Amino acid sequence: RADGAETAIAFEPPHDRRPLPSRVEVGLYRIAQEALNNALQHADARRITLRLAVAPEEVRLAVEDDGRGFDGDRLQNDGPKKHFGLVGLRERARLLGGRIRIESSPGVGTCVEAVVPLEGAGG
Repeated sequence: RADGAETAIAFEPPHDRRPLPSRVEVGLYRIAQEALNNALQHADARRITLRLAVAPEEVRLAVEDDGRGFDGDRLQNDGPKKHFGLVGLRERARLLGGRIRIESSPGVGTCVEAVVPLEGAGG
């Protein structure tokens, strides 16, 4: 943090403790790593929470911070070269057949949520 204070990081594991397919596990790890790195470098957050939830057909990873947030419209107008970390998040989720949702507002914080289908799920 810019003020030198520490950032508290919490992890909320899934209730369903079954193993994930390796490629999903590695992909979600990399998404979490990038989202956490973004929050630590840019958000000036006091608290960051990582949540992992496993359902029969999909897994959800949310990384939420209470930091400074950002204006999503301005971010899109800046172009992808300036924000390649967010582009990388979307690409990692896409490669897993999933999607990323990023919600943020100035002064409110940011939530990055990845939703990835589990292999072998019906459909």
